[in-house]
Amino acid sequence: MIEFITVRDISKDDSFRFSDALKGGHLAESIKETGVLCPLAVTGSPGNFTLVAGFSRMSAALKSGVETVPARIKPHGLSLAEFFVQELQAHAAARTFTLTEKARILRISGRLGCPSSLYSRTCRLIEAPEEPHIRKQITAVLEFSPDVQAYISEYGLSLKQSSMFRGLSDREQERIIAMAHMLGIRGVELRKIIDLMQHAAGKRKLPVIDVINSCTGTSGDEVSENRNQALKDIKKRLMKQVYPVMEHTNSELRTLSRGFRGHDLVNLAWDETLEKPEIRLNAVIESAEDIVKIADIFSETENKESLKSMISVIKS
Repeated sequence: MIEFITVRDISKDDSFRFSDALKGGHLAESIKETGVLCPLAVTGSPGNFTLVAGFSRMSAALKSGVETVPARIKPHGLSLAEFFVQELQAHAAARTFTLTEKARILRISGRLGCPSSLYSRTCRLIEAPEEPHIRKQITAVLEFSPDVQAYISEYGLSLKQSSMFRGLSDREQERIIAMAHMLGIRGVELRKIIDLMQHAAGKRKLPVIDVINSCTGTSGDEVSENRNQALKDIKKRLMKQVYPVMEHTNSELRTLSRGFRGHDLVNLAWDETLEKPEIRLNAVIESAEDIVKIADIFSETENKESLKSMISVIKS
């Protein structure tokens, strides 16, 4: 049954909200002009309604100054769990759910005491496995900081990918997410960095937050404005902590590489963030004559000895 109810009769209880974010200004402008067209879903009685679905519409209605809204009121013969799943089905027909949304939905379903058949239906609607241990892992996502939950939703992280944040304090999570946003770091790359941070913390017997501070600065504002260079610098600092001998290796490679004469046709390069990097030879070939010159470069005794010594350093 759909009735028009006053906005002030709906409580501010958001315990049924599962969406990641409430829609903003555009919806409020539309509602100001036409009113709320799609009914909300509420439970309770006049003067004491609780919102079950339609949180974005409710928020927009408040912003636009609308006083009454259409609402579907839970029938007496229908359980609150069944009513919630009915509204969920309407959402599922038009969208997919992020991992954090799935976690909130499962938590709500558990709180409502959904019978097994209704719970199975809920899992199918949100495409969540029904195995208890996996459901527990999904709902555990809600134990992460709000910043991490937002990051998981923004980049569509899977349950496996989100596990990178386990074991980190809220403060550590917040600092890592701030760094990720500043440098535009996505899931796979962030996983590598967090692994390095935890490895360095374990090796040096330090809290992870100290490792974060050592490679980004205490405020996080000390990273380079060049995102690629800043990310490279952070990795180098972390690798130095995990593999202290790495800086010595890079120093030796830099010294030995000066003995290689490429005559502007060949130059040497390697990844300084790796413990045992591969030597890359970059050659410029613009003519057949350049091929002959490059062959001569590699036949020079000094160049061969330089390369041999560099490879020996890496393998040692």
